[in-house]
Amino acid sequence: MSFYWHSGFLFPTKIRIGMFSISTLKKTAFLSLLLFAATMTNALFFNQLGYYAALVFLSVVWIKGEKDVFPKTGLGVFMLLFLFSEVLAMAFSDNKAQALEFGFKRVILLPIVFTIAAAINDEKQLKIFFFTYLVFALGSDFMYIGFSIEYFLKDLYKFTSEGPSVLLHPITTSELTSFTALFLFALFLNESRNKWKIAWLLLFLISFVSLLATFKRTGWIGLGLGILVILLLNKNYKIIAFGVVVFVVMIFFSTNESRCL
Repeated sequence: MSFYWHSGFLFPTKIRIGMFSISTLKKTAFLSLLLFAATMTNALFFNQLGYYAALVFLSVVWIKGEKDVFPKTGLGVFMLLFLFSEVLAMAFSDNKAQALEFGFKRVILLPIVFTIAAAINDEKQLKIFFFTYLVFALGSDFMYIGFSIEYFLKDLYKFTSEGPSVLLHPITTSELTSFTALFLFALFLNESRNKWKIAWLLLFLISFVSLLATFKRTGWIGLGLGILVILLLNKNYKIIAFGVVVFVVMIFFSTNESRCL
């Protein structure tokens, strides 16, 4: 058994907890987190199962000895501000019972940040987690596009004003797909190899078409703002200027069209 030095004491790298070592529990937590990543866009039950299983395994590790299993993320202040905003929202809400219910649902999701930070221990695991999410999310996008084509051919968009409910509600699909498209856009923008750049662009367009098919503005606005932030961070001012020009031209023509009507 190997040892490591911490705070003036010598600790074994594997501490037995019943039949399982801490390293085994951590590996199990990571596998549970992969289930969480794979089902984020397609199966809410298994998604929650993966998250809570990872949280339980890591909590056992913390209780039994490894107190630094949940690392500091630097987000503590922002989370406290979020909690404060939820309290204010409930205080000024006309329907305090509903505000409390919705606020509670959001607050119990905050440990996701610490769970992911604790379960992923190195860059390799981070890549496995990310690309697990990406592969299954793109699979969901392909499926959604397939159902949307049938939906469009039957002229159902006119009656429902939203996309089909396939695996999740259209608005949930829209919001999740906006993240997938945003990740793919960032990969495209920062890729230096031509073949991979084309591949990321094609995958982004697939995810973008899936997002459009939801017919929900929340995801569209989220993707637009996300792309703007990425372009600002990368200092792609020419692309931003081009986008602004296109936006102004679209507004100009839509205004003229309204006047003609």
